[in-house]
Amino acid sequence: VNDQAWKRAAVIQIKDRVLDVDGNVWSPVVTKSIVQKSGLYNPHTLSGDIIVNGMSVSTYNQLIHPRLAHWMLAPERTLYRWTGGKVSLLGGRFDLQTPVFLQLIVNHI
Repeated sequence: VNDQAWKRAAVIQIKDRVLDVDGNVWSPVVTKSIVQKSGLYNPHTLSGDIIVNGMSVSTYNQLIHPRLAHWMLAPERTLYRWTGGKVSLLGGRFDLQTPVFLQLIVNHI
């Protein structure tokens, strides 16, 4: 956005400017809406970014600072690279239930 800081979509305003995927063009926000659909949400990518309507946006949420979240997902990214994506520590476990390793951590805190 204007000051080149990551901002949650909820705080973006009409006339704010966002940088395109190539980092070359600042485009004004001309409309803003909330869309709810079924499907993949909060995906984790190797870079922590995805492209939405030609703009590079973060895949991280507001619960954990993006730098900390990226650091915490380093083992998952490493395993993905080593196995060609065939093995995952997390997989789709967050879709249906809390992974066992997180249950163990929470139960011992």
